[in-house]
Parts: sequence; structure tokens; C-alpha cells
Amino acid sequence: MTTIKMIPAAAEVILKLRNDTKDKVMRRINSKTDRKDFMSHFLRQTNESGISHDEMVSNAGLFIVAGSETSATLLSGMTYYLLKNPEYLAKLKEEIRSSFNGVEDMTFAKEIKLPYLQACIEEGLRIYSPVPVELPRRTPPEGAVINGELIPGNTSVGVSHFCCFHSAKNFKDPDSYRPERWLGDPAYANDDLNGVQPFSMGARNCIGKNLAYAEIRSMICRLLWNFDIELCPESADWKDQKVYFLWEKSPLMVKLTART
Repeated sequence: MTTIKMIPAAAEVILKLRNDTKDKVMRRINSKTDRKDFMSHFLRQTNESGISHDEMVSNAGLFIVAGSETSATLLSGMTYYLLKNPEYLAKLKEEIRSSFNGVEDMTFAKEIKLPYLQACIEEGLRIYSPVPVELPRRTPPEGAVINGELIPGNTSVGVSHFCCFHSAKNFKDPDSYRPERWLGDPAYANDDLNGVQPFSMGARNCIGKNLAYAEIRSMICRLLWNFDIELCPESADWKDQKVYFLWEKSPLMVKLTART
């Protein structure tokens, strides 16, 4: 937060988000409703674990950002790279349109069984990771040995997703969108696919991982079932972006034509 304070515009936006979140959390606490939602779990922990209102606000703010911006980023990036590679788009569209009888036939259980869709999503997460920076962890007080090096205790450590996912040491054609690398293509046999961990690993990995996969599968299936899409000329270089903690995205201009 110290760094954010040095950027007045960013600090102003974050303060507004926190105030709006606090207002919503307090209204939910005071509503006394029996509705089952994220907040009902927080409220139960208030009695069992003593979670404070400030902690509720902090976590609610995290859910708002993590549960919306990341999914929107992946959908945008994946759409762009598919449009820049029409042969992959055509193959994915064929898989989706041959697997269902209509939108009403689409379920999470059926969507998860589409191998090419899953490969396109995994490659989207690799080449355009929604959180391209490191997700830091802190070493224990006694320190830890990481990659053969002794790291002092209470040290913040992490691996940059962008650097790892775009390293030629880990991937052939690292800056190219290639879903086949996730389908056993011999040309990519030496790729270190286990190095792609956009949701982090272990007990503290992203709790919304399964929801994110279900969400993106559902959106892509419905988009490509209902529409033919093409990239507008003004977005030809859309991927040329600045990145801080998240990508600084410009509008992705796409032409949608209703399927006949």
C-alpha cells in the first residue's frame, strides 16, 4: 500500500473500492437475512473464529477484484489469440458446435469433457496469465532452501508468471499461442507444462480456480455457439500492453455475427 500512496490516482480508486465494499458488507451484516452467499460463511466465522469486520471487508474486496477482473482478462486474451490464429478458432468452434444440440444442452459436466477447449484455455492462461506477476509467499522463521539456495527466514519470495511462462527454457515458441502443446503434440514434448501454475500451488492456491474454469468454459461455449467472430482492424495489436500487477487493457474490438 506504501507504493500505491505514491500514485494519487490509483490510491483514490482503491480507497473508493474499499469504501464501497465496506458499505456493502455492513449492509449485508445488518440485513439479518438467511440468504446463503459468501457473506454467510464470513458471518458464521465471526462466532467461531472471531473474524473482525475489517477482515470481512478486506476479504470481500479481494473477492470482488479476483472474481471479476481475472476472468474478464482471460476471456479477452483468449479471444484475441484465437482471432489471431483462425485455424485454432475454427477447430474450437467445430468441437463446440458438434458437441451440443443447443445452449440449453450445455452443462458444466459436458463442457469439461471438451479436450480442445481445455487446451485453448490452458494456453490462454500461459501466454496471457491474468496475474502475470509473482504471487508471493513468506519463508518460515528458520529460513528455507529453494532451488539449492538458503533463503533467510521471513523473506518474501515468488516467481514471475510472465517470465516463467514465456521462458524459452520452459517452452518451445514461448510467445506463440499453441493449444497443441497441451494435447501431446510431439513438437512440444520438451515443454515444462507443470511450470504453468497461474493459480499458484499448495494450500494457499486460488480458491476460485474451479469456478474460474467453469466460468470461462461456459462463456466460450456460448459465445462460439451463437456467433461467428472476427477481429476489428483497430485491435490488431491489442496485445501490446503495459502490465503492472494486472494488464492495462485497451478495449478489444470484435465483430460478432449471429449464427445462421
